[in-house]
Amino acid sequence: CKGKEYKYLIHNSSIKDPFLKDRAFRYSRHIDEKLLNDAAQNFTGTHDFKSLCSSGSSSINTVRTIHSINITRNGDLVILTVSGDGFLYNMVRIIVGTLIFVNEGKIRSSQISQILEGKDRKLAGKTAPACGLYLNRVFYDNV
Repeated sequence: CKGKEYKYLIHNSSIKDPFLKDRAFRYSRHIDEKLLNDAAQNFTGTHDFKSLCSSGSSSINTVRTIHSINITRNGDLVILTVSGDGFLYNMVRIIVGTLIFVNEGKIRSSQISQILEGKDRKLAGKTAPACGLYLNRVFYDNV
């Protein structure tokens, strides 16, 4: 396995959708997907993602490479798509939670690099619920 791509679905509406129950994270506050997309670019590249790893992780090496991360909107559905060489325990969900904090003004986009450099889980946002996370693709070597 050379890498993975995950999608995280956020149902951005104050009205519950029974078809998305337990399939997407419902978040009623308006999401500025352009703001979040710009902020998310701070995660791309090779970094030590220790700040974005849950305490239950058994990983000794916390350095990973994020190849791409994009946030798009399709009606009330906001979709985060992230691909990289590997992911730590709850890393994608913590990225989403950190971006939600950016949306709420609790964290500024410019602070993301400081969060990564700090290597302290307490600096990042909350862990988003598991219900919106999907493994979308796995990349293999062409051997």
